[in-house]
Amino acid sequence: MSALKVIASLFLGLLLFICLLVMGPAVALKATVLNTGFVNSRLSSLDVAEMLRGELPDLESSQYSPGSVQAAFLAHTEELQQAAVQVVTATHRYLVNGGAFDLTKTVRDSLFKPELGISILADMDFGPAAREALKEIAPADIGGYDSAPYLEVAVPAVESWFKGEIEELLIPAYDYLLSTSPGFTTVEIPLGDIAREVRLAVKEAFLSSPPSELSGVPPLMLESDFDEWWPAENEDDPMVLVIDLNEALGAPGGVAKTLGEMDKALREARPWVERYQIGFIALMALTVLLILAIVAINRRVVSSCLSVGLPFTLAGLISLGVGLLGQHFGQRMLTSSGATSVLESFFLRLLGDFFRPLLIFAIICIVIGLALLIAGPIFRRRERIS
Repeated sequence: MSALKVIASLFLGLLLFICLLVMGPAVALKATVLNTGFVNSRLSSLDVAEMLRGELPDLESSQYSPGSVQAAFLAHTEELQQAAVQVVTATHRYLVNGGAFDLTKTVRDSLFKPELGISILADMDFGPAAREALKEIAPADIGGYDSAPYLEVAVPAVESWFKGEIEELLIPAYDYLLSTSPGFTTVEIPLGDIAREVRLAVKEAFLSSPPSELSGVPPLMLESDFDEWWPAENEDDPMVLVIDLNEALGAPGGVAKTLGEMDKALREARPWVERYQIGFIALMALTVLLILAIVAINRRVVSSCLSVGLPFTLAGLISLGVGLLGQHFGQRMLTSSGATSVLESFFLRLLGDFFRPLLIFAIICIVIGLALLIAGPIFRRRERIS
């Protein structure tokens, strides 16, 4: 073989070696991060219930916040997980395939779907909120007697009413969170209808079991006294329950701002993903062309086996080492990151899943390379014998 052919063969072998080194991580990305099925399957395996126990939003800042928030969310983890998968699927498809995409609309149609919110609200305990609302409706005392013992009979009615009002306010609350300029930060709920119902329930309880000091008072006189202490005319006062959304839900448009930043990042990342996909195809084509070029230059089977087998073997060994070291140091970083046990376990599995295709690719390269290197001397021996 002439010196020029040797130099050309070495140069092509070096290019093949570089291509194979780059192809390992590229294959890992293609099989994991850029594979919609892989992403969905891993997200579906996440223990959402366990994660929600430590990651639920803080809803206890308002006196009108319901109780059993965590239990209500945990009862609907399957629906929440399905909604999250819908968002991830749509987002991932946009990154990989492009096309029209609106992250805010996608989130609103899945995670912020009214039916899901209503089903979660139905499982919440609005008793504490009802007791707070009763403080706005009922007087603190009835003729000098503490009204608290009698107000408890009205809690179920107020709780049912309050839950219905909150369900009606669900869409405006979503607008408050998902709109960049919602235009309102407080919600006013008229109390006229429920105030009449509360007064009647409390009156019935008061008359059936009056304070011990009034036990001898005739019922008609006691009823007259109650009407004087808690006049029915007060029901016509424009009583309004004011809920500060800034206090209950945080700053207006908080979710919209976060989604806007994410949407911007996705649109900036999309061209790079497209370039990667084109580059991946070009890389595979270049690798095949380099192998064919090496074979064409060497012509002889022996030298072709050696010229192709060496880059495959070296690239496979280096990729194997990088994969093992990356997996090892990645696991150390995750275990010392301070993440919750659920997230740590999830990301450890994800890390292993990411490096697995790289390690398989490395082993395949080593096997192919060694097979070619072993085949070279065998062919040389046969040539000499023949």
